Amino acid sequence: MIKFKAGDIFTFQLPTKEFMCGRIMLDVNQQCIRPGLLKPNSPLNFFDGSLLVEIYKSTFSEPAANRSELLIPGVFVGSTFLESGQWSITGHEEVDPREVAFPESLAARGGGAQFVKGEIALDIELQTEELERLGVYSTKKPSGILGEICLYYLGRAEEINNPRLRDIELRSLKDSDLRFTAYRSKIYHLLGEDESQSYYEMSARLGYDIGRFYPAILCPYCLSSVDENVKLCPTCGEDTTRDAFVEMHPEEYLNKERKACCFCGNSMLKLASVCPACRRWQDR
Repeated sequence: MIKFKAGDIFTFQLPTKEFMCGRIMLDVNQQCIRPGLLKPNSPLNFFDGSLLVEIYKSTFSEPAANRSELLIPGVFVGSTFLESGQWSITGHEEVDPREVAFPESLAARGGGAQFVKGEIALDIELQTEELERLGVYSTKKPSGILGEICLYYLGRAEEINNPRLRDIELRSLKDSDLRFTAYRSKIYHLLGEDESQSYYEMSARLGYDIGRFYPAILCPYCLSSVDENVKLCPTCGEDTTRDAFVEMHPEEYLNKERKACCFCGNSMLKLASVCPACRRWQDR
């Protein structure tokens, strides 16, 4: 089984034999559920086993790793085609949590309705009849139909020959994402929210920290944040190519036991080999 992670850029083939690129923005199981970062009632639990991906607009004659203009700014798809290698990993670019965008949908809740977006679930004044009429519900799209969905949003629906997708609703995202509907503004007005705000801004204000899903890359020696493309750690000066980088979630980092450097007395993580302040090895 092919391994993949958030930030991986992948290439998939359209029914027309052209190629397009996407990037994994969130692996719900690996980043949210397995580390135990979700509450039992979190809307994201529904997407266990799915990947949040963004899709880029350009098409190519062969596999590429080109991040162009966004075509779809976030859709949940199954991981089957990545696991099997039918979609190829062609590059990697770390995900900035501030740029992650989630589909927006509606859900029935205890006789009422809710607006759902990522971890956000807000009560909204909608009657059951109107909720059913709008019909925008959380959905995981099979990876096998992503090509047809992309052709539809490229304005090339006439090139879709899959008999299973003759119904326009199966090709579009209107039944699963308010961002692709004409009544998104009305929903935001009912919520009293600004539809132009990013998910990062909205979720932070409501008490959700999406950054906790993205582990920091740390120097293997001083355990300070480091760019994995830089050879020498800017904090301790050590050559990071000698050992593997350490990945650690922010909450885990804050809860790690600390100690005082045996040379300068600076507070540092107990697991660190080199003091990030004086740059001296603790075991020498």
